[in-house]
Formats: sequence, C-alpha cells, structure tokens
Amino acid sequence: MNLRRSLTTFLYTARLMLSLPGITVRYYIKRRRAVGLFKKELIVYGLSPRDAEEIAGVYPFKMGDMLKMLRGSGRN
Repeated sequence: MNLRRSLTTFLYTARLMLSLPGITVRYYIKRRRAVGLFKKELIVYGLSPRDAEEIAGVYPFKMGDMLKMLRGSGRN
C-alpha cells in the first residue's frame, strides 16, 4: 500500500510540474490583457494616456509578486 501511495504522489507531482509552464503562460497572457483593458478604460474615462500608463503599471498580481507571496507563506 505504501508503494502505491508513493507512486501516486510521484505521478501527481510530475503532472503538476509538467503543467506549470502552461499555467504560467496563460496567467501572463490574461494579466497582460487585463492591464491593457484597464488602461483603455482609464483613457475612456478621461485620464491622459501617460497617467493611465502610470496607474496601469501598478496593477496588482504580477508574477513576481505572486512568487514573493508564496515564498513568504512558507516561513510562518
């Protein structure tokens, strides 16, 4: 039974590791699209393109921010 559990854990871990690049690329593309839409909406509502670019630059949940959050959660 212990061998079965170990094999199952290994297979699920391998599956996760193989799917992580795809998840990362999809996240990056969707976030980029959301930032672009956010910037366009700001411009439509009357902000100058320069101000809209500056505000969109601080749009939350960059990939680096997500990794910092995950690394920090393991230290508690």
